[in-house]
Amino acid sequence: MLHRHNSKRVPQRGPALAPTSDSSHPAEPPTDPAPQEGTRPTDVLVNRMHEVKRITKSLASYFEEIASTHATQSKNLLNISTGKTIESPLPEAELFLPTPVKEGGQIGFAEILTRVKENTRLEADGHSVLAREVSDGVVTPLKKLRVDIKAHISSLDKEVIKIADAVAKERATSVEVLTHLAKSIASHQITPLSLPSHEDPFVVRSHAESQMREQVTRENELLKAALLWQEKTKELEISVWTEVTRCWAVWEEAHAKMLLSTQTRSSELHETVTTVQPETEWNHFETLNYLIPPSTPARDLSLITFPGQEDPATLPIKQGVLERKKRFVRNWKEAYFVLTPSGYLHEYRSSSSPLATPYLSLHLPHATLGPMPSPGTSKGGRMKEPKFIIQGREAEKGGVIGSVRGSMKLQKSDLERVYRGKSWEAVSEWWVAIEKFTKSYAGTTAKVLADIQGPGPTAVQSAGMVPVGIVEGDELSDEEIEDGSSEEEFSDARTGPVLATVSEAKPGYTTTPGVVSGAERDVKLKNSAKQYEAGADKSTLKASLFARPSTSKRKVEDTSGASASASASSPPSANHTTHSPTNGSITTSTTSPSYHTNPTAPATSAARPTPVPIVIGDKRAAGGGKKRISGIFGWGKKI
Repeated sequence: MLHRHNSKRVPQRGPALAPTSDSSHPAEPPTDPAPQEGTRPTDVLVNRMHEVKRITKSLASYFEEIASTHATQSKNLLNISTGKTIESPLPEAELFLPTPVKEGGQIGFAEILTRVKENTRLEADGHSVLAREVSDGVVTPLKKLRVDIKAHISSLDKEVIKIADAVAKERATSVEVLTHLAKSIASHQITPLSLPSHEDPFVVRSHAESQMREQVTRENELLKAALLWQEKTKELEISVWTEVTRCWAVWEEAHAKMLLSTQTRSSELHETVTTVQPETEWNHFETLNYLIPPSTPARDLSLITFPGQEDPATLPIKQGVLERKKRFVRNWKEAYFVLTPSGYLHEYRSSSSPLATPYLSLHLPHATLGPMPSPGTSKGGRMKEPKFIIQGREAEKGGVIGSVRGSMKLQKSDLERVYRGKSWEAVSEWWVAIEKFTKSYAGTTAKVLADIQGPGPTAVQSAGMVPVGIVEGDELSDEEIEDGSSEEEFSDARTGPVLATVSEAKPGYTTTPGVVSGAERDVKLKNSAKQYEAGADKSTLKASLFARPSTSKRKVEDTSGASASASASSPPSANHTTHSPTNGSITTSTTSPSYHTNPTAPATSAARPTPVPIVIGDKRAAGGGKKRISGIFGWGKKI
């Protein structure tokens, strides 16, 4: 069967051949250009040329990518040579061997860097040239071959199909004529004398013979065309392979040239680098007088001077080792202390600690110094230790009070810190030096004492609450020291009654009037402070300031109506308990306090007595149980 092609689709590719092995090839070459079965030889030619075209297309695409790659490499190398990757000349080129090198001069790495930059630029130019040569001398010819093969396939397919269609038509006509001849002969055998003229077997035979001649003529034309295109295809294929070989030679020559130049430049640069000794650059640098001579002497720490070095404000007033009592564990910790003219007492963990970063700093103008310590024995019969107390808070550091520990709430309030020395002389020296910057209790005025005590008593009295009284405190033991502080130094100052604020009174009891009023107490405090500053004797002032008033308590009983009537007509009497300072005996007396009456009020009504301070003579007077009270010296005391 003849495989006919549609003449409207030009070029038309022949039927695809199934992949076959060598043993499946035809046993003999074909003799019919248009066989009834199988593939026409011209179709095989078309399929082959399609494959040749595919080969040229693949090679053209390959070398086109090669050219593009080298063009990209050229751009990258050019960016390296002109960008900031290779900085030449160097910003500090004068520190190295000069470039360009003069005749007979020594090559350094600055010159090598310049040559690297130049070689990179030349290599970029080489890749660019190779890309152009491959594009012009290889890719373009291969693409032209593809166009030529495509045109050849189109012409072959078009011409051969035209002749093949004519052959097929003649073959079909011949089949019809021969069939007509066979029918005519059969009719003649049946009715030989009844056939019409055009059915005469002679006439039909003549027509069949003429048709067969016409068919053979077309067959020969098809054979001639097939042989012609076979030769043309051979010539075209040979020319294609010749051109491919030439294009490959162009590529190889250009590529080898580029590689050779690159290798030559790289080898030369490598030889230049190897000629420069490692110490060459440094030897040249030493001649530029930028280096410090090894014989230069080191600086003497003892000769350091700077502005303000000997300024009095920068020199410590006193420095040395003291012990400070820790607040919670209640043991003593040795530290190094420095007192400065700015009024700071700096604490360091040791004498070798950096003086610029004190562990703790107290600003003494905002602190209060305890009384001058003196040797002797306490009430418990123990020898006093050489120590003193400072009440204050740590100085602020960078907006935070104290150090890391200063972030605790307790560090933001005034605390008592107890310091102990090796001897009474050392402690006295420290106390005298610190006293110049602090508020000493013994030397404060009445206003400072009032500030220490605060406005609490006055506010309580004006609100009708329990007012301030006078209490005689006992000597505190070391076990009763609060927050690690020690009050042993103030035993002399606390032998008399101490002003205290009582938080509550025992239910069912009341106190009697007869104690010093608030105004009289303020006057006494102010006068005592002034006298002490003037040099008055301490014991005399203490005796006058802490004169012991009489106190008493009595049970308040619920009386009948008659008793209440008697109370309205006559002022009640109060029992006063007096403690003898000599023998310790207690006597009770009755006093009649006067009432401030309203002259305009009825005679039967008595004015309410004026509120008076509560007086507690000892611990038992408060109804048992220890209470915290606030004294005029600012220390809390358990009673």
